[in-house]
Amino acid sequence: MSSGTDQQHSTGRVRRYAVRAAGALLFSVAAGLAVLAAYVTCTWDRQWDAPLPDIHASSDPEVIRRGEYLVFGPAHCSECHTKSSADAELAAERGERPPLAGGRRMAAPPLGAVYSKNLTPDAETGIGRYTDPQIARMLRWSVRPNGRASIQLLMPFGDMSDADLTAIVSFLRTQPPVRHVVPENEMTLIGKVVKSLSPVFKPRTSVHPQAAPPDEQPTRERGEYIARSVANCGGCHTKHDPLSFAVTGPEFAGGTRWSRRIDPEWTHPSGSGHRI
Repeated sequence: MSSGTDQQHSTGRVRRYAVRAAGALLFSVAAGLAVLAAYVTCTWDRQWDAPLPDIHASSDPEVIRRGEYLVFGPAHCSECHTKSSADAELAAERGERPPLAGGRRMAAPPLGAVYSKNLTPDAETGIGRYTDPQIARMLRWSVRPNGRASIQLLMPFGDMSDADLTAIVSFLRTQPPVRHVVPENEMTLIGKVVKSLSPVFKPRTSVHPQAAPPDEQPTRERGEYIARSVANCGGCHTKHDPLSFAVTGPEFAGGTRWSRRIDPEWTHPSGSGHRI
């Protein structure tokens, strides 16, 4: 009897310990989730401080032409800030420049979707609402005029030279204004959590722009500047985590999979010089 009673007491103690441990674990998990929820609520769409670059639009025709070349060329602003790829292609076939009125919806499941902004100088729905330094800060620091962060990966212009940044702002100011109300970005709960935690969705913390870009010569310095600070080659040709967009592979080594109209299994080739 004594042996059986002791065994029952021992089994009871084990069960009590197990229940207490499970309770403590559940409490810890609940507390952790509560802290995370509070943090996400306060930070996912917070405002940031970033310096306003001393950049101002120029009326010099050469500077404006340079900006047009960058916007529709290596900086490829027109790839996202037009109504659709089809509209941009049709305009190019006609020898025209499509309006950079934005509104293109770019889905990024499970995070949500972002809409490209209106880059025409419309005073109510475009960049006519903002100062030149505010536009320059958006490009250089990834901080929008309202103080909220953009997505660094989409516009890697932190080290773009003052001269090229001035040229882009100058050209954007000369476009015909287009009134086009663009919807706000759509963020899911997962998207808000990732936006709170991933550095890609926060402002840049360090930039090293030069006053002028490297000379337009076939040099390594010039090529590196275009590839890293203007054309965003790494945005597609460097592998990123599909959820956080953090870099997960060697620069320019390819491997990021994108959804495409023509081939949904299309994968960016390597830009590193290796055979593929």
